[in-house]
Amino acid sequence: MLGEDDSHRPKPPPGPRRRISVGAIGFLVVVGALAFVVMQTRLAYRVIETTVDIDATPARVWRVLSDTARYGDWNPFIRSVVGEFEAGKSVKVTIASPDFDAMSFEPVVLVAQPERELRWRGKFLVPGLFDGEHVFILEEFAPSKTRLHHAEKFTGLMVAFGPDSLFASTKAGFVAMNEALKSRAEAPP
Repeated sequence: MLGEDDSHRPKPPPGPRRRISVGAIGFLVVVGALAFVVMQTRLAYRVIETTVDIDATPARVWRVLSDTARYGDWNPFIRSVVGEFEAGKSVKVTIASPDFDAMSFEPVVLVAQPERELRWRGKFLVPGLFDGEHVFILEEFAPSKTRLHHAEKFTGLMVAFGPDSLFASTKAGFVAMNEALKSRAEAPP
């Protein structure tokens, strides 16, 4: 009643406390880590782009580029290719660089359009760690003249941590391959 002294009455138990449990903190850490991984996978990329003009038709350049059995005869960067370039199929590719040991991987051919484009996608260990999409585009820019666009886009978690020397060495390998392809395609048949 009004005016009565309530000090002798027991107090009601306190309401639910708003504490963050260890499980909730763990959940937030896991969600944050996953968000970080997704962001790194989508944002971490490097691109290497090179071009070379070749005094030969796209058909002649394609014959050299698609002759996988002869890569070891002329190619200083891609030392061997086992298999044929056919969309949806895997090939075994071995690359070599003056700065790094030879490495083999088995990319999947995405596009093999004669006289136009060759594209494959490979991975290091597991997808999303260090992936590369390698592309050769042949562009006829004048009669019997082909501009080769040779590029690769690297994506994945480890790309951001890849040393600059790896990408510089890979670009040097692309340039050396381009020049060797030019020499071979321009040579008399």
